[in-house]
Amino acid sequence: MRGLNKTNDEGEGHNVFFKQLCTHLLVQILFLIFLTAALYAADSQTSTLQLPKDEIVENTDTKLNLTLGTEYSSNLQKNSDPDRFDTLTLILNPTYVFSNGVALDVRTDVVKEFRDEERTHLTDTAVVLSLPSVNLIKDRLQFAQLFGATLPTDEKKYEDESYRGTVSLRPRLILNIPEFGSLKITNTLYLNKNIHEFSVKRTGEENVEYSLRNRIAIDYSITNKLSLSLINDYTRGWTYKSNSRETFLFAQELAFEILNLTSIYVGHQNQGAVRGPGNSGTNLSAFDDRSSEIYGGVSKTF
Repeated sequence: MRGLNKTNDEGEGHNVFFKQLCTHLLVQILFLIFLTAALYAADSQTSTLQLPKDEIVENTDTKLNLTLGTEYSSNLQKNSDPDRFDTLTLILNPTYVFSNGVALDVRTDVVKEFRDEERTHLTDTAVVLSLPSVNLIKDRLQFAQLFGATLPTDEKKYEDESYRGTVSLRPRLILNIPEFGSLKITNTLYLNKNIHEFSVKRTGEENVEYSLRNRIAIDYSITNKLSLSLINDYTRGWTYKSNSRETFLFAQELAFEILNLTSIYVGHQNQGAVRGPGNSGTNLSAFDDRSSEIYGGVSKTF
């Protein structure tokens, strides 16, 4: 690409990233210690924090599942507004669970856009390897380690952003709170290394090389068929020149199982930069009439 700098020419300035990474990891470790100690004290049936072999959660069945889905999404703008968008997505998500409990999950989407070029394209393909969860506190707190990779199958992103993939580590804590029924809180930390051929996009905007994302998801089963999910993401990224970017996401979703392994769902999400132009003020908001997105869909697992 004419006028773009190669990323391997940007070999300095990552000290800021590693300092931020160590800080966030320390916070996660302290959170784990505090939460484990508090729940340990509350659970009289738990006599030790050691991890005996029988506390490892394993699936002894080898199983292949395929989830197919379709989803429509749009923002809240009028049809005449140039910022209006509408998309229809076909979801392809096979999952293979090995006999030792290790799971391999692959997802790619086919997206049809109904504005501008009205193009149909593949999204990037996400591959996740999940190790068996370990019970830190029986029936209450679990730890899981996930490894992720993203393959550059979105042609436009491949060309415009010179995107070549992502590798990631994803430690996860899962907290079950039986005192409040089927309430589950999941905290996942994403440590991502992005790969680009060039350090900037065709537009001149810098590409992000490293990112650290923290996701908190709250899931509650209202009934056996109806469930509510609340999601909050905070992401901090560093470009190849060590400039930082901060983004957020708030999402809410309601799902209903209409048949066995068949669900319909509706949701809303708002995402964007944490700071306003020139780092003035904050854009943090669960809802925004310009950037909010609504969606709905149906999924079936075979």
